[in-house]
Amino acid sequence: MKRKLWWIGGVLAALLVLLVLAVLAVMFLVDPNRFRGQIESTALQRFGIPLQLAGDLAWQWWPLLSIDIGRGSVGDPAGGAPIVSWQQLSLGAAWRPLLNRQFIADRIEVHGLMLNLARDARGRGNWQALLDEIARRNAAPATQPASPSSPLQANSLKLRDAQLMFADTASGSMWRVQSLDLDSGGRYDGARSEASANGVQLSAVVVGGSLPAAGVPVKFATGAIAWAGDAGTLQLPAWTLHLGNAEINGEQQGALQLSPLGGAGTLSVSSPSLRELLTTVGIAAPPTRDRGVLGELSMETGWSLAAMKLNLQPLKIVADDTTLSGAVMWPLDQSTSAMLELAGDSVDFDRYLRPEDDPGEPFSLPVETLRAIDVNGTVSFNTVNMQGLNVRGARFRLYSDGGAVSAGRAR
Repeated sequence: MKRKLWWIGGVLAALLVLLVLAVLAVMFLVDPNRFRGQIESTALQRFGIPLQLAGDLAWQWWPLLSIDIGRGSVGDPAGGAPIVSWQQLSLGAAWRPLLNRQFIADRIEVHGLMLNLARDARGRGNWQALLDEIARRNAAPATQPASPSSPLQANSLKLRDAQLMFADTASGSMWRVQSLDLDSGGRYDGARSEASANGVQLSAVVVGGSLPAAGVPVKFATGAIAWAGDAGTLQLPAWTLHLGNAEINGEQQGALQLSPLGGAGTLSVSSPSLRELLTTVGIAAPPTRDRGVLGELSMETGWSLAAMKLNLQPLKIVADDTTLSGAVMWPLDQSTSAMLELAGDSVDFDRYLRPEDDPGEPFSLPVETLRAIDVNGTVSFNTVNMQGLNVRGARFRLYSDGGAVSAGRAR
């Protein structure tokens, strides 16, 4: 028995030594720069992406076999500045194909990614030429069958300290997503127009617009995602988004149909302090007589998309001590008015008035904003406290007609 164990151990040790020697032979005898042209041409021929690798390629054997690439960029086919650039790119190498002098990346890690997006005064984005080129490359000629291509698979995708810039010349706005870290893994099959990700973990800081200079922290997490281009469906399981102190949770029921748009699921929102959340996103909360209001806020609803209409039902909103329930319908194509029907238990409007010692500026009705609203519905309360008066069974109607908005008590 001992002799057999020695034989088995010796064979395993020999195989391990051969494997190590094979890897070392690849690392020392095969110059990774020989794959530069293969990587660039594959990106261009298969995906229409003008990839440029400016840095040297070098082997990295610890902790996993990979090729480290220095600076690089994705150019603009229209001749503009690079749309994508990075400081360091690491491509994990599947070692078996290397023995046949073939490079297949199964792990991708990018440091210092910069994505520059811009839209000109005519509304055309600098990314449009790249997308048009990708579509042209992937389109099969009418007289020839599409050439088969093997799926691109990355078991691990990591972005570290990435940035996204967006500038809109027409509106003069500029947004930036910075300190972006992402962990995922995925598979893309261009021949079948399918893509999937085995989970996404993302964190970033959003800066721009009226947001504070420090920005707003954002975190997003979800499970497996699957997109089928030919079927026009997107599978998105339970997901969580943290925006400041707010937590948003969603779950999709079945596949989301992209064309025509249709699907269903659930959505919930919670924040321990609405006042703090408003401050986080750069909105000054109004002073109130009761400093305890604009506190806890939560919402739970089911949602469905059909015939270009978003339906939220059943809908439950808890704001401070008031609970509202009902339904909302919002048209996505502005073909009809938004509809709402909400019923609340009780509300004390006096708590939300400005402090008596701080009357502030005279109230000015936001006429233009109200005219842009196209809504028809009612809001009712069991009890309402207003100016010291207690009203039971109060019901209010809000409706618009040709840009004129009216609000009043409904009998």
